[in-house]
Amino acid sequence: MVAIDIKNKLTNLERFESKVTWNGSRMPHMTTSCYGWLDIPNKYSTRAQFNLNGNMNASRAAWMLYVGEIPDGLWVLHYCDNKLCTRVEHLYLDTPKQNSRDTVNRGRPNNNNQNKDKTKCIKGHIFDKTNTYINKNRRHCRECQKTRNNTYILKKQQETGR
Repeated sequence: MVAIDIKNKLTNLERFESKVTWNGSRMPHMTTSCYGWLDIPNKYSTRAQFNLNGNMNASRAAWMLYVGEIPDGLWVLHYCDNKLCTRVEHLYLDTPKQNSRDTVNRGRPNNNNQNKDKTKCIKGHIFDKTNTYINKNRRHCRECQKTRNNTYILKKQQETGR
């Protein structure tokens, strides 16, 4: 996969390597330093993206450029837990299910379950059987919904003059 950017006459590998820092940080549990990704779209993003025949994660692009194709159903995962790392020695292929297991085993926050342990809504109302309902697999506070409904009704009444 040595495509050439005709405009700049750079190969995909040259473009990729121009966006990598070779002396990145070393994670405490790793013996080698990460190769960090420099091309972050903005200061709020942690997405390392690279356009290699379509936009993709930079670690996935690293695997494809240095190792080869990625079989369907497999993801590129990180031994180092640094999602901006593109060092192939820190990467391995596995399933999304294994990625979820790694998240739990390594004590990383799991966005899918980040709210399951919460006992109160954002306004401080207790999540219990009488005050909680489920909609689209998410918990909602009945008390907050009641407040939103009442606010909506009052606003409509004021608009119509009743």
